[in-house]
Amino acid sequence: MDSLRIWFEARNLPINRDLTTKLANYQDLIHSWSGRINLVSKGDRSAIVENHILDSLGPYELIPKQGLLIDIGTGAGFPGIPLALFLPENRITLVESVHKKILFLRVAKDELGLKNVEIVEGRFEELEFQTKFDIATLRALPRWEIYISRIEKIVKPGGKIIYYKQRGIYTTIIA
Repeated sequence: MDSLRIWFEARNLPINRDLTTKLANYQDLIHSWSGRINLVSKGDRSAIVENHILDSLGPYELIPKQGLLIDIGTGAGFPGIPLALFLPENRITLVESVHKKILFLRVAKDELGLKNVEIVEGRFEELEFQTKFDIATLRALPRWEIYISRIEKIVKPGGKIIYYKQRGIYTTIIA
């Protein structure tokens, strides 16, 4: 968790013990569930903080501190759960189509006390949303470009679509 401390310090954020405890609990949940379902690759399990949590927080400064965020194809909750922990005033919708991952997300939401998270099961392209979001995130989603026109319809004018291309590299599209 040293890398997390460094991340906090680089942004002049106070280190919050409750937050670091929740992140450690999230990491433990991923470890315990990854043996049963494919949440992260075996090689990534020893570096969840660096490879997934910190990567999820990479565009933190681009995200309003209050608003509505949708995380499309969230998988194990990346980037949605780390963002929900760091941005508790945001309402975050996690969208995932794999039922086993939905079960994991529900447990993670409950165990981490994430009252600002809603979990939606289904394929993004088949779902209807009444809400317009400030931010849409996509991470490790193959052929993400085919979803852009659909995503633009659920993002408020002036909102952002943030695509996590690879660790540390993000594409931001203004809707």
